[in-house]
Amino acid sequence: MNPYVANAAVEELEKLCKLEVQFAGVRRAVALHPPPYGAVVRTLMEPEGREQNARLLLAGELIQILDVDGEPVFSPEAALAIVDDTPALTAILDARARLNAFCMEQGRVLAICPACGRGQELDLAFYVAHLGMGPWKVTDGRFIAPPTLAWPAALPAPLTRPYAEPVLPIRMLARRPPAPPRAARIDFVLPAARLGLAESGDALTGTLGDVDHAREIEAWRTWAPPTLEQPAERTYWHPDRPGFRAAIRLAVALGELRAEDSAPIEPTPEAIEKLFLADVDFLDLVYTATHDLEVETPPGDEPPCTIHCSCGQAYLPVR
Repeated sequence: MNPYVANAAVEELEKLCKLEVQFAGVRRAVALHPPPYGAVVRTLMEPEGREQNARLLLAGELIQILDVDGEPVFSPEAALAIVDDTPALTAILDARARLNAFCMEQGRVLAICPACGRGQELDLAFYVAHLGMGPWKVTDGRFIAPPTLAWPAALPAPLTRPYAEPVLPIRMLARRPPAPPRAARIDFVLPAARLGLAESGDALTGTLGDVDHAREIEAWRTWAPPTLEQPAERTYWHPDRPGFRAAIRLAVALGELRAEDSAPIEPTPEAIEKLFLADVDFLDLVYTATHDLEVETPPGDEPPCTIHCSCGQAYLPVR
């Protein structure tokens, strides 16, 4: 049983999933579906490589997320016809952006007090208001924006050593004041849990740690070594593909994923692809908020993001 469902959010989700769109002069009922990350990860490409494949990428996404008059858009021909109908495509992509942003924003952070172990529930807006986190992008033009964990990219192997391991960047924590202490853990509730999208056995909660450099190196050796020829269904498991770079780094950063009754799920790239796109986007933003934003202390005051626990402990909801 999923104890995290937020009924008001579920009702709003149902509204955002439905719209009417005019195709060839006929109004049609369209339903959008929040996609699993694995359904769209192949479409997440570097900006310079997208436009030349734009029709196929957009059609591939529509097949994954769209019903028209109650029927899935199964065929590439039907999806391409929608892509080529500019007013219809614009309406669908605008609705998709609103839906994806809403879903992502339903996740919650639980910043764990270092003294008593209780969690303070926070939403993304907290980090906007108190740490100055900027507006997030769910889209990049017409395309789904890859998670920011995809960057910086790994440096490619030199042409003279094509099977050398990529050179991975070292990710550092932003500046922190010496006091108050930081949260003991950063736990979370996934958007899919609160929106009732998660099924039995799916991840609901977890703990977010760090993209440790040594563990990331080992992760690439395990799941995408340069000497391995990936099977046809995993050709995108490659350092050149931002969707997979983000997935493998998120797998490294996740200390734990938990299903109902706290059943553990090993954080692997396969487990990341089973999460919803909204879950991955949410965790990507939580990583930015808790790792990449500087915490500043005004003169004679405490950092604006300071949490005051009921046990009397003050702490920062960051890593």
